[in-house]
Amino acid sequence: MDAPKLFFFLFALCCQLPAIAQDQTEQTTNECATGLVRVDDKGVISTKDNCGLSGQNAKTIEDAFFQIRHDLKPSFDQMNGLVAAGNIILGAALDAINAGEVNLEGVIDICQKLATRLNSETSTALMALAVQWREHYDSLMESLKKMEKWDEGGTSVVKSLASLDLVSASARLDELIASEEGKQVHAGYYYLKAQIYLLQFQPQNALPLLEKAREMEPGNNEYGFAYAKVLQEQNSQGSAESLYLSLLEQYRGLAKENPDAYLPSVAATLNNLGLLYSESKRPNEAEKAYREAVEIRRSQGKADPAALALCLNNLANLYRDNEKMDEAEKAYTESLEIRRNLARDEPAVYQRSVMATLTNLGNIYRSDKRPDKAEKAYREVLDTARSLAQGNPNTFRPDMAAVLSNLAGLYSETKRPAEAEKSWSEARDIQRELAKNDPASYQPTLATTQHNLGNLYSDAKRFDDAEKAYREALEIRSALAKDNPGTYQPQVATTLNNMAVMYRDSQHFDDAEKAYREALEIQRELYRADPEKNAANLKTMLSGEAVLMEKMGRSADRARIEAERAGIN
Repeated sequence: MDAPKLFFFLFALCCQLPAIAQDQTEQTTNECATGLVRVDDKGVISTKDNCGLSGQNAKTIEDAFFQIRHDLKPSFDQMNGLVAAGNIILGAALDAINAGEVNLEGVIDICQKLATRLNSETSTALMALAVQWREHYDSLMESLKKMEKWDEGGTSVVKSLASLDLVSASARLDELIASEEGKQVHAGYYYLKAQIYLLQFQPQNALPLLEKAREMEPGNNEYGFAYAKVLQEQNSQGSAESLYLSLLEQYRGLAKENPDAYLPSVAATLNNLGLLYSESKRPNEAEKAYREAVEIRRSQGKADPAALALCLNNLANLYRDNEKMDEAEKAYTESLEIRRNLARDEPAVYQRSVMATLTNLGNIYRSDKRPDKAEKAYREVLDTARSLAQGNPNTFRPDMAAVLSNLAGLYSETKRPAEAEKSWSEARDIQRELAKNDPASYQPTLATTQHNLGNLYSDAKRFDDAEKAYREALEIRSALAKDNPGTYQPQVATTLNNMAVMYRDSQHFDDAEKAYREALEIQRELYRADPEKNAANLKTMLSGEAVLMEKMGRSADRARIEAERAGIN
């Protein structure tokens, strides 16, 4: 997944708590919250200085990530993804760790459990799991604040959970549930047990417990909202929708009597419904839900600007995906203004959301033929990524490469070849370095950049440079096609075709004919497999080969090729 998509995904997760749990635990407001652990090009793991950690705690964290690397032997990209995800988890509890309120070993255990997903999840998926973890953690901390009046057994569970000693809390809950067998077990026990599973990345085990808690106390909307959210995360969309709609009706009724307390719950539920409708391709229903959520958030004034920005971003994504670009631009612009204000006070938390929104706006400006505004947006993203990469290069260099590619494409479209070459060349150099450590993740984008540079050089009649760039792209794509022909064979054909055009224009007719022959062999196979999808490309390649035959004085071959082209529907 490229960086902008990566930004969309992470900042569209707006599954917030209902109003009964509005007060958020205080978050660390500096860069330690998201960049506590770092790994350099040589694989050296370190923790950031001046983050309040004791020397022993810093060493414990470093040793834990070193051990994960030693045991699991992740790729370079996997290790960076794990560190980024681990920082989200550590950042959520950092203040409590430094205050001695949270057991660091418990947090390390959670990071280790996340690490076991390395071989089954992408780096992007790991970060998404960490974002979900943080939501569940915040939800749990709010729940615990309301459980101070439990009996002695329940109080001991609360204390263990508050310190993230999940092993002790789980064992004690099992004892409490067993001791009340045959009696009316407290629904909260099942709810807390479910929260432990969620914090251990086991949502499949949490679901039946949340369902049980909901059945035992159907009037407890906190249990219902938590259950609906996990159903949604686990793609049980139908069940999640039914529950959200039931909760929405209840929250609307409560909001009539106490709007300040319950209107945010209406908005949170509507937002989650909007996400659900959007994912299930129901854009009209999604838009209606998002718009009402946005209006409620606006009506709450400055109560929760981050929630308003997120809901606006979700609405803008919906508009963009449905090609309502004017509406998308307005929503992104409003979201950007809010996020800029938030980032002034909490850059570590909100700077990446500013970058994501700017990228979205830049893409809209570019598609709408407003190159000056697109360039301004992309350049701000690039400047921010460069600045962040100085302190954490392995995390932010992929972002730099992505926005450099956007800028290069813009410059190419606006006939600024020198600037396009400079941007693509810098992107290529970054991608080459990244591909040394993680070829599977970065060779595909390196091949695309080299292909684009080949096109640029070919247009400028710099045929030697074009051939060199195309050959590197072809070599990478051909290797990738051996394992994944469905994805990469079309790209091999495209690069071969463009090489053929370059050879034809440089009067290397034999090389051009060979490249056309190889490209057409692949493209004919693709056409036979899916005529509708591949007809246009096949006709274009045949037209190019016909021009070559004319230049070579082979009129019979040209007639044969044109006859084949005419027979393609």
